[in-house]
Amino acid sequence: MTFQQATRELRAALRLSQQAMASYLGLSLAALRNYESGIVKHPDARAAYAYMKIAGRPEAVRVFELALCRALGIPEDYEVLIRRRNPAGQEALDQWRQPLKRGEG
Repeated sequence: MTFQQATRELRAALRLSQQAMASYLGLSLAALRNYESGIVKHPDARAAYAYMKIAGRPEAVRVFELALCRALGIPEDYEVLIRRRNPAGQEALDQWRQPLKRGEG
């Protein structure tokens, strides 16, 4: 699933217009349209995080999470790096993700 597909599917699942979705996420309508049309392949960190917080489905959360990593310059395999460097890091990562999966935080 691409970022473009995930943004469209999420908006459709929430049954929101582009204007309503943009307002909900704190984005401009132009930015939302650029993400949904694929004009912008890699969003900025704020947009990726806003989408990730409300995504719900694990597959969509992962798409937005990877976009956030790219925007922040974090290696996409950061989870593997965390586990290798600190076995307890996986527990911390899981705790960080829980509110995101529930749409909180």
